[in-house]
Formats: sequence, C-alpha cells, structure tokens
Amino acid sequence: MRLAKYPDLEKALLLWIKEMHAQDIPLSGPVILAKAADFALWLGYDDFAASDGWLHRFRE
Repeated sequence: MRLAKYPDLEKALLLWIKEMHAQDIPLSGPVILAKAADFALWLGYDDFAASDGWLHRFRE
C-alpha cells in the first residue's frame, strides 16, 4: 500500500470520479489528470504535477 502525498486531493478526486461514474459519464486519463490539476490549484498545491506516472500510481 502506498502513502498519498496529497491525500485530500486524492480523496476529492476519488469522490468526483465516483460521481461521474454514477452519472454514467466516461472518464479518460487526460480528463482525470485535468481534474486533478484543478483540485491541486484549489487546494494550493503549487508543486503538484498531474503526470501519467502520478495517474498510474493513483489508479493502483
């Protein structure tokens, strides 16, 4: 099990993903990365990089 560097961002993103799935809205990797970047801005994480590597680790 990995420890999240941005637990509140990941929690918010997971809730958003669940909401989108409940509405049958398909989500691609780029869409998830864009939303993660939005949450990072809202939460004040200037050092967050929404990368493919981050997305891969998030999905694990």
